[in-house]
Amino acid sequence: MTELGLAFQTDKRPGDYARLAMAAEDFGFDVLSVFGDLMYQPPIFPLLEMAAATSRVRLGAACWNPYTQHPYEIAGQVAALDLASHGRAYLGLARGSWLTDVASASRSRSPTSGKRRGSSAPCSPASPTPGRSSGSRPERG
Repeated sequence: MTELGLAFQTDKRPGDYARLAMAAEDFGFDVLSVFGDLMYQPPIFPLLEMAAATSRVRLGAACWNPYTQHPYEIAGQVAALDLASHGRAYLGLARGSWLTDVASASRSRSPTSGKRRGSSAPCSPASPTPGRSSGSRPERG
């Protein structure tokens, strides 16, 4: 079975998510997601608003990040969404964020020349540190 989904950034005002969700459901979308990007509002508020305004579409975040939010908190928010949506919630998880790429790139620039040096591989708890074997676990601080 093929499903058609649509995703929204969490930069809208209260009420906007309900209107967008109702329109998407009317147009036949099967899944609605909101992005769980850092520096934007958390996905739970838009998802709860969308749950109240819809009756058929599945709802979830794309994605919750267990490195920036504790897994118990994620589980509680997904459970709340599942209750509010009458069983239409889904769980989307990510293993990092695009900010790890930005931080890695900025660390690899020379302060004097501005030219890149070394590896540009992202360094996050979910990926091996450059030069470290993939079998060892990075330390968490």
